[in-house]
Amino acid sequence: MNEKSQQSADEDQTDSVKEISVMPIVTNLFRPTAIMLGNEIRDYLKGIIDDWKERKHAENVLGHIEIATKKVKEQNPDAQYKIDTIKQLDLFEEWTKGAQEIDPNDSVIAELWQNLLIELADHNISDNLIIKKLKAINAKEAQLLLLIYSQRNEGYEPKGGEVKRITTLRISLVRN
Repeated sequence: MNEKSQQSADEDQTDSVKEISVMPIVTNLFRPTAIMLGNEIRDYLKGIIDDWKERKHAENVLGHIEIATKKVKEQNPDAQYKIDTIKQLDLFEEWTKGAQEIDPNDSVIAELWQNLLIELADHNISDNLIIKKLKAINAKEAQLLLLIYSQRNEGYEPKGGEVKRITTLRISLVRN
């Protein structure tokens, strides 16, 4: 029976050896390398994405400026604008921070940003309150604002077909 006990004990030891896994050893061996590579890949991709965003922001701002310039030239071919005060420069900087996020050909809100630039260049804006408010609204809210403006000023026709649906929805929410 002593041999059976010994054999049984050997089998128990063999079973316990089988339960030891190699995975924790492999995991601990490769984890630091995997973490380092993961961080390197993340930083590399972040750099590419940041570069792309920076280019897109610059394209958006230049697009807004080109469209606003065309509008001004159509209305008054002899118009000359320049930024000649520090306050105007600060406002222009705030304008670029907001306009860079909007595609110049994308929606009605782009038209608002372009018109704001014209007003800024014409010295009609003295603080950044309008810029802050425009940063806070989305395209649908811009359409609603233009609809309200068009109802008060009958010569203006807003772009976009969903304006009436949005207005009906907002009016029904206010009434309830």
